[in-house]
Amino acid sequence: MVPDRYHTSMHNRREFLAAAVAGTGIAAAQNKPRPATLSQLQRAANDTARRILIQGGIVLSMDARTGNLSRGDVLVEGSRITAIGADLSAAARGSLVVDATDRIVMPGFIDTHHHQYETLLRGALADGTLGLSNDAPQNYISVIQGVYTPQYLPRDAHISELVASLNQINAGVTTTVDTSQVSNSPEHTDACIAGLRASGRRAVYAYATGQGPGVKFPGDLARLRRDYFSTNDQLLTLALHTGIDAEQWKLARSLGAPIVSHYISGDLTEAARAGLLGPDNEYIHCTQIGEAD
Repeated sequence: MVPDRYHTSMHNRREFLAAAVAGTGIAAAQNKPRPATLSQLQRAANDTARRILIQGGIVLSMDARTGNLSRGDVLVEGSRITAIGADLSAAARGSLVVDATDRIVMPGFIDTHHHQYETLLRGALADGTLGLSNDAPQNYISVIQGVYTPQYLPRDAHISELVASLNQINAGVTTTVDTSQVSNSPEHTDACIAGLRASGRRAVYAYATGQGPGVKFPGDLARLRRDYFSTNDQLLTLALHTGIDAEQWKLARSLGAPIVSHYISGDLTEAARAGLLGPDNEYIHCTQIGEAD
């Protein structure tokens, strides 16, 4: 818990920020940290035992128990935040230091639905429709998934995953659910995972089907769990993207993988009666569902 003088509610955050900015410069001048170099931080990215102190920022924790700090520190050890406080310099000796003076330190945004492999195609079909009712010949399903996706090489998938992740990190989106519908072969799948890993970002990789004769969906899920996701205690975790399919959901649950489903309209009553629905389901869109669903 932080002292009451550092706490602020959602209602007066604007006033808190104004006061914090006014006082940060003086405090920072009195205890100016020696920040880590970019190369040091890059080397630390692959070190699971790394310790990084984000020092002297305006900390908005977004957590009622922790509160906010007009000038505070955040200590990161490996992939976890282990401490938030007004001054952690003593406890964080030997850590790499990031100077957050005049910066807001807060949790990143979470994107619960992204097709990162499509980043290379941005703007390719700006006037296209989704294509569920065949209302236009040039639509998302016919062009993006029917024409472009089958042409992807594994290296295309890798580059797109990496570029998408770095772009979103730059925009403050640090976590995503990546619904990856380019599993044209196991090589494509491995390339997607490599791209996500290289970014250093937190993501749920929702393994989906692809296009072409090399597709191994959904059976390849077991290999992915064994080779890449032997534990859930890592930045990159595994899910299965599929429709409402009892057998595929059973496979996912046998491997401890959450289930991600595109679901625009329909009837979940039968699935509910069969006991299929659970807290491990994520539904995408849900734009035309009824009250019961």
